[in-house]
Amino acid sequence: MDFGEILEPTSRAFWDGLSELEEEPRPAPTLEWHWLTEDGKESYPKEIELFVVIEGSRISEFVNTAILKDKTPICKLVGGSGAVYLLTDTKVVYISEENDLNLSGLTTELLQNWLQIAKRVITISIQPQVLYKGIDWSDVKSFVFIRGINSEMEDIKELEAPNFITGVSAGAAYWRYHKNLSISSYVAYIDSEDLDAVSTEPILKLLHGIDLPCDRKFVARAKEQSHLYM
Repeated sequence: MDFGEILEPTSRAFWDGLSELEEEPRPAPTLEWHWLTEDGKESYPKEIELFVVIEGSRISEFVNTAILKDKTPICKLVGGSGAVYLLTDTKVVYISEENDLNLSGLTTELLQNWLQIAKRVITISIQPQVLYKGIDWSDVKSFVFIRGINSEMEDIKELEAPNFITGVSAGAAYWRYHKNLSISSYVAYIDSEDLDAVSTEPILKLLHGIDLPCDRKFVARAKEQSHLYM
């Protein structure tokens, strides 16, 4: 068989049986905001100096401890994982642990009001190091290394192909770019999903560099001891 050749079955029964195995089409996902304001209505700041998107798996303890300080979100997604927080009168963050990339476009649409108002928009995606292609380990001096697109930080190297940003970070960057509005994107590549004081140090340094209020150091809560019998 030559490469690329298609082998067709000799019987229509093959196709009839295959059609029975086809999955029913799934309904299109729907997302909406659940507003947690006093009156339950939409509320947007008249002016936003900085809007930051932070997304990644298992980041809730880190962002809540080092950034949010148990703040209540002003709204959260129904049908997805994500919430918007007002850190100051003019600084807003969107935090997400969503793993379904199919929801990224819908989420970006729901974030358009903030993306339009904000003078600066910065996205930060926290990803496993195994997803980074072309790594030079001799150049890595930390458990975390950060790459950027249109970086505001001189010490952060550009994210180079074939690497790329995904999720809401990509959606927000694409939206701002096509509106001719400023956008900077960063990817923090971590060696372990369990974030601790060492692995979060470069991330907190970045957050301070972009002028987002946060702690200087993250102290993870002690893990419960295992109850396995040896």
